[in-house]
Amino acid sequence: MPQKITSLAVLNSKATQLNFISSDSPDVYKYVVERAVNGVWGTASDFITHLHGAASTYIDTVSTTSNKICYAVIALDSCLNVAESDTVCDVALTGIGLSCRSEVTLYLPGITTPPTAPDSFVVYRSTDNINYNKISQLPITDVTDVDTNVTVGIKYYYKLETIYHKLGMTSYSDTISMVPQTIPFADSAQLVYATVLKSDETNGEIYIQWKRALRNDSNARVIMCIL
Repeated sequence: MPQKITSLAVLNSKATQLNFISSDSPDVYKYVVERAVNGVWGTASDFITHLHGAASTYIDTVSTTSNKICYAVIALDSCLNVAESDTVCDVALTGIGLSCRSEVTLYLPGITTPPTAPDSFVVYRSTDNINYNKISQLPITDVTDVDTNVTVGIKYYYKLETIYHKLGMTSYSDTISMVPQTIPFADSAQLVYATVLKSDETNGEIYIQWKRALRNDSNARVIMCIL
């Protein structure tokens, strides 16, 4: 279930209270509260929480006198997916000393601009899957990275950090591991001997003998070709 706004209340001329139920997805780790004052949208707050499907409250310090205020809650998960709640608005307070219940109106979202796209990757490597070291930083357009500083037979773990410098946000990928191995080159051959065993227009025979090119390898090979 995505996050859901349950109520909005005007506390006084300088504050509102937004109540919502957080998403029940275990992947969601951050919420951004977007606020519009008389139709002008901006970010009111963002916060990290590990509670899922729980009641949450946000108190906003904002002038409620003669202003129409709307809110939407955006959820971000570890894969950088964005989910937006419905939008809720209150009725502006006018006059002096008013104390009344606000009127709540729900309408379809679509005004709030999604968070800024990520701008860079950082590649981390570990040999114990606990302690990671940064080995490279890449622009967001890169999709590959080559690690040449490895040792054959050692298991390496890798993970990516995606960075949003403008919003001061980061998120991490899953971890992948591998063990570098040496792949030997194919043997080269050295021709030793060839002769014709039988001459025939349709069923001739040629004898060919060869061995590995290394001089210390006496393992000669023999093949019989039927022409």
